[in-house]
Amino acid sequence: MATYRIVCATKLYPHRHITEVGTGPDPSKASNRWTVAQVRAALRNGDRFYTQDPATGRTADVEPYDAYVGGTVVYTIRSTPDAIVGNNLDYMRECSWAA
Repeated sequence: MATYRIVCATKLYPHRHITEVGTGPDPSKASNRWTVAQVRAALRNGDRFYTQDPATGRTADVEPYDAYVGGTVVYTIRSTPDAIVGNNLDYMRECSWAA
């Protein structure tokens, strides 16, 4: 089982559902790109994904999340609720993938 730090997230607007994340040791640059389906599969296999607030160092685990939008299920992920904005996936910087 492996552990991955999420350092950025790509969101689908207007609902801001996470579609991809970047992981790596450097919070300013992702070294790996993951789709939500890949993250969810890795979580099922026992891997751990987490976010970290750069100011406080507090972490939040990431979990699968099934969002319902207009009667349709969106299979995504979210950070576990802890009232810390800095480690919330919704507020992470957007990933910028080089072509």
